[in-house]
Amino acid sequence: MNSESRPGKLRKMELTEFDRMTELMEVAFAEDAAREGRSLRDDVAGLKSLLPVLRILMTVRPSFEDKFYTLVRDIDGRFAAAITVSQQGNDRQRWYIFNVATHPEFRGRGLARQLITAALSHIRARGGKRVLLDVRSDNVAAYQLYRSMGFLHLETSTTLKGTLSRLPACDWPSNCTVRQLTDAEWLPAFDLEQRLASEATRTVCPVTPDQFQNGPFSRFLQRVISRAQKQHLERWLLDRAGKPIGLAASQLRLAGNNPHRVRLSIEPAGADLAPVLLTEAINRGVNGTAHSFLIDVPDNSAVIGFLKSIGCEEIETLHQLGLAV
Repeated sequence: MNSESRPGKLRKMELTEFDRMTELMEVAFAEDAAREGRSLRDDVAGLKSLLPVLRILMTVRPSFEDKFYTLVRDIDGRFAAAITVSQQGNDRQRWYIFNVATHPEFRGRGLARQLITAALSHIRARGGKRVLLDVRSDNVAAYQLYRSMGFLHLETSTTLKGTLSRLPACDWPSNCTVRQLTDAEWLPAFDLEQRLASEATRTVCPVTPDQFQNGPFSRFLQRVISRAQKQHLERWLLDRAGKPIGLAASQLRLAGNNPHRVRLSIEPAGADLAPVLLTEAINRGVNGTAHSFLIDVPDNSAVIGFLKSIGCEEIETLHQLGLAV
């Protein structure tokens, strides 16, 4: 062990410490998990079976580690805090920070700032130029911390929760079509997200093709990981007159009681057609029986109103922040 492995030091997490990381996340994110109705342990259980494969991949292709590089802080023999960074798609310059976790017993010691600082240093060393993260609107302390470190507010979204049964089919105009994208189709998603990006996003963290254009190996790996997590991924595209105006990306659970998750992107002018996409995504997830859903949507009153009309409730608002490093 080198000096950075001593207790109290920031260091890279080893794959053999996966269970310790899970224990920290369960404690640090207990409130989030309860609000969303999900089990963090169930979320990551399937990944444990992939650890031998991941070790081989990291040996054969060291850059693979950039997909989930995790830093941890040991104090008194425990994981006191952790942070994970991930390169987005094939874009070497664009990174995402997540799982910023501090054990409740060690909060108020400045560990989150240390973790963010170390993560940004690692990202710069790996050639990263732009960094994104999400924070709940009611987590004022975290939001203020990120802003004090230079992060700018880019986007806002709302998460709703509901236990839903099959919805009646929606009618849509004759110039609109809905179809399922293959995992190799990236251009419609890129085109849509590029047009939906706020001015702040265009300036700080512009959308790039490399975020979406994954090669055969990356797509194969995503399928393997999804299968291990007992998930099925789908994307439904809404076209109007040949132009993408909406996309619903679903993570459907094949086992367990954790909620399905649907993320909706849609042009403001096409918000009246959001029920078409959401109905398709929801009906694919219920299979004749009611199931719980988490649905992430733009901060749009019409879309949120539709989801409330079918029994969903708002549970959180998320702010996406970005930083040019």
